[in-house]
Amino acid sequence: MTFSLAHYQINTMLKYILIATAIVLISGCTTVGDRSITRAYSPVIVDGLDVSFMGAVIKQGFEEIRERALYEPSINELFAGALDELGSIGEEASFSIKAGRIFLRIGEDLPIDLGKAPKDDLPLWSRAMIDVVLAARRESEPFHQAEPEDFYTAMFNGALSRLDEFSRYADRENAARNRLLRDGVIGLGIRVIKADDGALVQSIVKDGPAAEVGILIGDMIITANGIMLAEKSLPDIRRSLEGRSEGPITLTIKRKGELELLTIKAQRKLVVPDTVTSQVVNGVAELHIKSFNQRTALAVEDALFEAKDEAAGGLRGLILDLRGDPGGLLNQAIKVADLFLEHGSITQLHGRHPRSNQSYKAVRGDIADGLPIVIIVDGRAASAAEILTAALQDNHRAIVIGTVTLGKGSVQTIIRLPNNGEISLTWSRAAAPSGVGLHGLGILPDICLSGEISPAGEVISHLFISPNPMVAARPQWLNPPRGSDEEVISLRRECPAEMRTNVALDIEVARRIVSDPELLRVVTPDRGAQIAIKP
Repeated sequence: MTFSLAHYQINTMLKYILIATAIVLISGCTTVGDRSITRAYSPVIVDGLDVSFMGAVIKQGFEEIRERALYEPSINELFAGALDELGSIGEEASFSIKAGRIFLRIGEDLPIDLGKAPKDDLPLWSRAMIDVVLAARRESEPFHQAEPEDFYTAMFNGALSRLDEFSRYADRENAARNRLLRDGVIGLGIRVIKADDGALVQSIVKDGPAAEVGILIGDMIITANGIMLAEKSLPDIRRSLEGRSEGPITLTIKRKGELELLTIKAQRKLVVPDTVTSQVVNGVAELHIKSFNQRTALAVEDALFEAKDEAAGGLRGLILDLRGDPGGLLNQAIKVADLFLEHGSITQLHGRHPRSNQSYKAVRGDIADGLPIVIIVDGRAASAAEILTAALQDNHRAIVIGTVTLGKGSVQTIIRLPNNGEISLTWSRAAAPSGVGLHGLGILPDICLSGEISPAGEVISHLFISPNPMVAARPQWLNPPRGSDEEVISLRRECPAEMRTNVALDIEVARRIVSDPELLRVVTPDRGAQIAIKP
């Protein structure tokens, strides 16, 4: 493709005028967390892109990163990362900054000078990035075909990669799915997959609209309000079953064993996905928490009260299974911890932004009435799961078994952008009630099961006849080194993080500990502040 530098520079001047005008017109403020705010702007279309809107998204996103990031970032470094990742949109395209100027190179062609690289000036950098995109669209077909979301994804993830491994950008579609997992969605409370005849029901939310009208796992949904689903893509199927507002929906369903199609009328409602499953085994309530969303604390409370009713007053203990739990909403982890604590600290958060510094304490009231609690963790348990575990372990309210956890003690704030994409930005670090930072270190269990394949009886017998190595390791864990990463890695080797696959062993060990008063005394000889040993 031929390119006239003089022609480009003339057009660049015109574009800068348009973009500068557009950015001045932007008004309003941001959306952080659950605060819903709008922006007003006047569209300015250049080469098929609304550069005014794109300018709003870029400027707001980078402003939020600058103000809220855990450590104060370099503006130049952020945009250098954005430029690096932007090159991934076109295989032959690359961007570089040399001698204070931005260059675009396509394949083996000579680099094109795109102008001066702003120095530590966020508004100028925001405008420069629009200019970079427009120039690349002139020179590269992949850039010309790319959608605005492709540019946002590359820019923000490139910038965020310069900060830490957990900060990330979710485009408009993925952000909507994330909000569904956190806050719920208006729909039927089912998960479906695409099948030849329509949509196959794979799971159903307990007490959701689908469950209320008798829809079953394995049902094939043929039509939704008269729309045939067989020829629809999975996203289109989901849109047909979900909605923006609550309302009725009529489904045609093929059910195994039924000769005729069924017609079922249901009511779309706000549905929050289940994150808690439970059962009672020999007087022990077992709760598996898969993640933490808007409803998790309530679901834990409901599950325990149901277990009490089922056990008819004979409940002997409680197991919280957090294996594989990646975390989720911080406030839900705090609420779950508070369900079982009479007093004490739950966690402290420390960051650069004033609002990122928080301290949480328990309010009197233990819904388990002092029943023994065992928590099972593994190397995938992270973030909110680690905060909950540390709160109950440090307050002597629970015994922890399994392996060292992931060690993600960072907390992200969710920043919603004008395009409805989201930035998950690390803005604080969590400390256990003991004061130990969780990030990088994780949780040391009271009983280590790393590499353990012996029968549960042998594991339990070993606790009676040999000193528990975790007792000796814990003082070091509570006073971790402040030197090299290798020292932290060495500490974590005391009980190496694993993705536990021996589910039966872990559960059986937990059952025996939580229901045996003598074993509880052996496992926790120096405890007793909030843990009750009941026969």
